Amino acid sequence: MLTPLSGLSVTAQRLAVAQLAPNQTTPQMTLSMTAPTTTAISQHQQTVAGLMAGTGAAAGSGGQQGAIWGEILGGGALRANSADAAGYRASSAGLVLGADWYADDQVMAGLAFSWLNSAAVGQGVSANSLTRAGSYQLTAYGVWRPDIADQRLSVAGQVSFGYNHYDQRRWIDFLGARANANYGGEQYLGKVTVGYDLPLTATFTLTPQYSLRAVRLTNHGYQEHDAGVADLAVDSLVTSNITQELGATMATQFNTGLGALMPELRVDWVHDYLNGPVATTGVLAGVAFASTTAQVSADGVAIGVGATLRQGDSVSLRLEYSGEYRRDYQTHAGILRATWAF
Repeated sequence: MLTPLSGLSVTAQRLAVAQLAPNQTTPQMTLSMTAPTTTAISQHQQTVAGLMAGTGAAAGSGGQQGAIWGEILGGGALRANSADAAGYRASSAGLVLGADWYADDQVMAGLAFSWLNSAAVGQGVSANSLTRAGSYQLTAYGVWRPDIADQRLSVAGQVSFGYNHYDQRRWIDFLGARANANYGGEQYLGKVTVGYDLPLTATFTLTPQYSLRAVRLTNHGYQEHDAGVADLAVDSLVTSNITQELGATMATQFNTGLGALMPELRVDWVHDYLNGPVATTGVLAGVAFASTTAQVSADGVAIGVGATLRQGDSVSLRLEYSGEYRRDYQTHAGILRATWAF
């Protein structure tokens, strides 16, 4: 391996050394994999909280005991190349299925299962490297709308466990080789969101919100194959993050020929508290090594635009877009949800 490396130009040697390091795309991708499903469930909780406050047919009242809902979601992410990390372009698609149960008009509890399939292609020094990931997540969630202050206060919570499977390919240009690996990992998540409705008019409501999300992810160690002496033995990796969102949602409602239409706009400031570089360790050709990958910028803006169409008291459809914008990084996602209340 050293013989072909020594014959390269200085620029090519730098590229070669970077490509001998572990795949940079996977650690970056792992940290963002929980976001699409968690955001989708949070959006569902917000819709339920509005119903519990009396928007449309109040949930938990009039004999309503629960609801079954399902949604398809898809999205993408783009990170630009920088001196601290190679960029990547990712796409994802999946399903979420959930069931709600109303103890009364103040308390809702639910359980959701989600599957998300993602793929990320490396950019810059990681060009031609690829990571595919399948994520399976079980989430318990709830909404509490206490009967104080005219039920303006809402508290929503989530706790989830997930399993991730990775199919990873690392391209080594100067050797014309590709190192492959397959391995798994787990994820643990908790999130709490607090909101308070401020009616502006009879049909417009402004809801300031604050949420805090904690995530812990474990990627198992793995042994690469198919690249000969360039194969890496990589140790297990544990990453954690705490993220806050502070913002507000503006919602309204009006009747149409198809039913009650409830559009809304959400804007949040997003901040990560644990934003240090992700360190990866392992062995290459019998020699121990350590490499780091910078995370995305700690601060950003999250935007959500959506609308729910309710037909009677039992059936509703929702279409929503959500995006997050940080320096050299952006994500976009869309969902289509159907709900049947009973």
